[in-house]
Amino acid sequence: MAKIISIIKRHKLITGIIFVGLLVTLSYSFYFQVRVAVDAKAYDSIAWSLVQGTGYTETTSSIPNSSVGRSGPGYEFFLAFWYLIFGHNLWIIWIVQSLIHAGSALLVYLIIKQLLDDSRSELFASLGAGFYIFFIDLLEMPSMILTETLYMFLILYGVHLSIKLWGKPTFKITAEIAVFFTLAVLIRPQAALLLVFTLGFLLWNRLYRHALVLIMVTVILMTPWTIRNYRVFNKFIPTGMQLGYNLWVGNSPDSKFVGEMVATKEIDKYAEEYGYFAANERGIQEVKNLALRHPLTFLKLQLVKTSVYFSVARPAAFWFHLKGLSQLVTIGFSSLFAFIVFIFGLAGFWRFVKKKDIVSRMFVLFTLAAPVGVIWTIVETRYRYQLYPFAIVLGVMFLAEFIKNKKELSRILLVTAMLVTANTLFDFIHNSARVIERLQRLW
Repeated sequence: MAKIISIIKRHKLITGIIFVGLLVTLSYSFYFQVRVAVDAKAYDSIAWSLVQGTGYTETTSSIPNSSVGRSGPGYEFFLAFWYLIFGHNLWIIWIVQSLIHAGSALLVYLIIKQLLDDSRSELFASLGAGFYIFFIDLLEMPSMILTETLYMFLILYGVHLSIKLWGKPTFKITAEIAVFFTLAVLIRPQAALLLVFTLGFLLWNRLYRHALVLIMVTVILMTPWTIRNYRVFNKFIPTGMQLGYNLWVGNSPDSKFVGEMVATKEIDKYAEEYGYFAANERGIQEVKNLALRHPLTFLKLQLVKTSVYFSVARPAAFWFHLKGLSQLVTIGFSSLFAFIVFIFGLAGFWRFVKKKDIVSRMFVLFTLAAPVGVIWTIVETRYRYQLYPFAIVLGVMFLAEFIKNKKELSRILLVTAMLVTANTLFDFIHNSARVIERLQRLW
């Protein structure tokens, strides 16, 4: 206890930020008491089914084998663990996820401390943690039964360990990185890019035995669920079967809202009639045909989705529990934070690209994994959340440089501000119907 008190006294600023942030996050959850719906309803249903002993089944869906079409199974088992102990009560998830969110903010603080060689690193690291914990897009996630809060914690812990690894490679740290990144993969498959990049760095630096450890731990963790799926479905399914369906939805030229998780009537009807296995196979074939037969249309879709991904005109304010003043406030804070994070994050990214050390190169690739992992499928606002902590770290790193050398770096900041603004205006004009449709929900 004396040691903990001593640490708190030496780090009063970050302690205060984490404490206040945790209180705000908990207050948000218990004030809104968000009900489960859509994806959250599916995760909740599967988790409770696991607790009841009826298996990994989405009992609230009429679509055949719908559970295998969800991201998983990591998050569902996480929910099931807490439901098993405390019963089918959402409040326990709100509390646990609020603590996890605070833990992620602390990891942002630690990562900045690891990367920033500055006498004021404590101040800058605390600023980064504050931006993370109070960013409304991320702060509201613990109140929902959705994957993002746990997913981001696992990724950030893996990144924190990765920076340690390149300082002093050990088999223990390599194994731990494999554990955290693989658990993230079992929640959202796009985290596999982080494992691929880590493996590539190990091989590039001739750390072959470390690479073997990474592969072995990953295989060990992935094998049980893969075997289960093969026994149940007689198919090789490492996580779930949502890829083809998501590709089809996110790359349909006939979609009312390009790139978003809004399926056309044809896709919905097909999935309901034939199930996710058939929809997955059909989706892969449809997108393959589009890319081969109409490459320009396919390329245009990817460019439009890239614009949507980086647009400030996509605030996280249109959840069903928000309306009126609360929605208006969320729009303001979400857009403002995103604008700042994108401008400074892009400037910081440019500075990191020019660096030659292994940690900087690793961090650049880890940052790129966020957009690369989702833009080619679906670009819902919450699917870009993986980018935010990396952009915050890069932005704070740039800010620390900027304060020392404003004259040289002002031009970079101006260029990134112009790029973010121009892209947001393009998205607003090109997708004005969608933006206006959402803004009309205020009235």
